[in-house]
Amino acid sequence: MLWSFWKKKQENYMNPKEKAIKLLDKYIQANGNSFFAKQCALIAVDELIKNTINTKTDYGASWTYWQQVKQEIENLLWNPI
Repeated sequence: MLWSFWKKKQENYMNPKEKAIKLLDKYIQANGNSFFAKQCALIAVDELIKNTINTKTDYGASWTYWQQVKQEIENLLWNPI
């Protein structure tokens, strides 16, 4: 049973770049503007980073993951400002 849970979790895992692309795609579909989509995605990820609690079993992995997602979002689309 534990093996099937782990395997399913691995199948659903996205690396930081895949997650960044998915978030940006969702925001672009919602508002049609890539600049605003990028800003919305960065705000959402910043909130996740602020609210990530490092547990003894996590060892900062969630915080690190979302920091990497944020970096990928910043790298994906050109920001004219």
